[in-house]
Amino acid sequence: FFAAMGHGGPRWIWVLPWITDVSGSSSGCPCITFPQGLSEHLDKETGMIAYVDPATGDHVLYPRQYGSSQCDAHDAGLAPWCNVPDADTPSWCAKRWCWVSPRDCNVTFERSAYWQDVELYYSYQTCGDQNSFAMWYCESGNVTQLTAIGVADVVANYVYAARDSVLISEVTAESANATCDPPPVCGCSTCECHPAYKGRVDFTKAGIWVNPVQNLTKSGRCVSATLARSFVRTSAVEQHDRNRLAYQYFAEQQTGALTVWPQIEWCPAQEDPQFDFRFRPWYSAAVTDPRDVVVMVDVSVLSSPELKTLAQQAVVAALRTLHSMDRVLVLLYDTELYSSATSPRFQRQSFAAAAETLVAGGLQAGDDAALALLEEESRAALASYTPSGGGSRPKDALRLAELSWKQAAAQDPRCANVLILFSLGTPNPAANASEVDSATRRLAANGVISFTYAVGEAADYSLVRDVACATNGMWFDVHYPGLGQLLNAVAGIYAYFSVAVNRCSAYWVNYTDATTGVRVISACAALYDHTVGVSAVKQLFGVSCMDMNVIADPGVVAGLPGYDGLRERLQHVATRCSRMWLALDGSQVDEDTKQCALQQLRRQSYSLGSGAQQCPEPLVGVGPHCGYYLDRCEVASPRRTTDSVSANTSSVCEHQAPVEQEEVNSYWIDPVTGRRVTCVSIDPSAAIRSAVAAVVVWLGLLS
Repeated sequence: FFAAMGHGGPRWIWVLPWITDVSGSSSGCPCITFPQGLSEHLDKETGMIAYVDPATGDHVLYPRQYGSSQCDAHDAGLAPWCNVPDADTPSWCAKRWCWVSPRDCNVTFERSAYWQDVELYYSYQTCGDQNSFAMWYCESGNVTQLTAIGVADVVANYVYAARDSVLISEVTAESANATCDPPPVCGCSTCECHPAYKGRVDFTKAGIWVNPVQNLTKSGRCVSATLARSFVRTSAVEQHDRNRLAYQYFAEQQTGALTVWPQIEWCPAQEDPQFDFRFRPWYSAAVTDPRDVVVMVDVSVLSSPELKTLAQQAVVAALRTLHSMDRVLVLLYDTELYSSATSPRFQRQSFAAAAETLVAGGLQAGDDAALALLEEESRAALASYTPSGGGSRPKDALRLAELSWKQAAAQDPRCANVLILFSLGTPNPAANASEVDSATRRLAANGVISFTYAVGEAADYSLVRDVACATNGMWFDVHYPGLGQLLNAVAGIYAYFSVAVNRCSAYWVNYTDATTGVRVISACAALYDHTVGVSAVKQLFGVSCMDMNVIADPGVVAGLPGYDGLRERLQHVATRCSRMWLALDGSQVDEDTKQCALQQLRRQSYSLGSGAQQCPEPLVGVGPHCGYYLDRCEVASPRRTTDSVSANTSSVCEHQAPVEQEEVNSYWIDPVTGRRVTCVSIDPSAAIRSAVAAVVVWLGLLS
């Protein structure tokens, strides 16, 4: 049990362990008695071991025998990780371990992250506890009924546990007593060379990377410190094969800061100043459904090298918001068009000739190799562009974008059509406003969602504002266009989709590791800031992931029973479409509520430094919180309601009728993990009809 005492001073939490079976340690790595270094951390009044949680400032008291002398589940029931009600506690809470001496231990051990001023080492392996895969796969010499879905379930549950730990810690992250300082990955003094990682790593720590153009808040640092400790403990239990490349990681939405285990010596901004972990495919895939994206830039105003550099940074940032299930088309325009659909790309064309090109196929796959090539060619096209004079024709560019979406939908539709438009100046002569308005209304009628950016003081603000507001999107004022502000603005795309779509379950992604080039399979989940309460739309905090490699080699998993079924379910999750803007009962929200929620989202995004702006004509007659605090996930929900089981859980809520009772949820069973997830209906008309080539490649890598 534990109890909080006092309000004016530090909170002391008393904890006692659960009673468990005790067994001895390995003779090659014996448990040691009370470590001498802990004597400095004994509470004078109780004689118990005192620990200050840096994320919350809480003072926690542990039993004097914590970790000492014998193997036991020393963490079971204890704060701050293993005493949480109604949450997914990490599996290591029930694992046996003890303190060990690194000079007298021939099995895997780790350094404790709790008392950093003392060299304390512990081991699970000496107590006979294997990782989840080994424990299942071979028990007493007999192969157990381990399935591929079972491995996926363990990985996903660790991701849920990491998510829950953030929900718990962030509530008190701004405590005056909190002192959070996770070690940086750039400048790792304790890292040693390791061939699997093609660099220097430290398996005893998780580190943090912050782009030099960003400022990580105290809350962000405390969340990173919380996750760092969780990652280290998880790795101590699960990752015994250090020759197998594996990561656990979290990227923050506001700044793109990364918390990663193991700590690695890596300074990506030195190689690419625009590198940002919000713009990695695993981040994008965790919060957005498959999309058809058109990126547009008016190049007629690019009269200086500085403006061309800004345009290059903007287009690259937009391309990096894509993942393998997306398709993309880049349109650079003045009085003519330069399109990524031509061969070679970005040849000058008339708009009439471009229309014929798009009929043959304009939107292209967004896999890693294709996007990297498109980045390079887009940079080159913008660098070599020479303004021809005569203004630009945005209405014709918008109509070509509309044509490309129609052509793509006729072949293989995606879940959403998205326009990303950048303006870096006002064309001369100015575009005809009524013609642009007509083209924009056509986009709105076809459900296009626009994200538009006024970059610099000379941008065409009226175009940027009118296109976004008419299409239920967001527009951003990047008034003083530093790189950090530009990246924060483009990342606002994720905030939109995370509010409009409620995704509770883990999302499986396959991507190329940025440091080694190795293909990695990971379970990822979006994390939300629940401290905003019901007075605002929910706020995306970031994305946390865990590689399957932490548990087992994917090649071994491919040989387990049920693997074909797992592949089919992963494909289903990767290609499904979520219905957007749903109420808690699964019905579509009314237009006033949707518009009010959008305005709140824009205000909230602006407050976080994205530069998002309001749309004109604020709505009348809608309550202060719009009735749209959309959070149907089970964990830490401020509006948790009664559950109602759907008649057919295997249908994944397809064709689900609205629930009659007020404040009642239905749920479905996650096909990947078997975990109960509150229902998010699927729009059959928007579902993807076939798996695209990217999925085929991905699944082939698993076979």
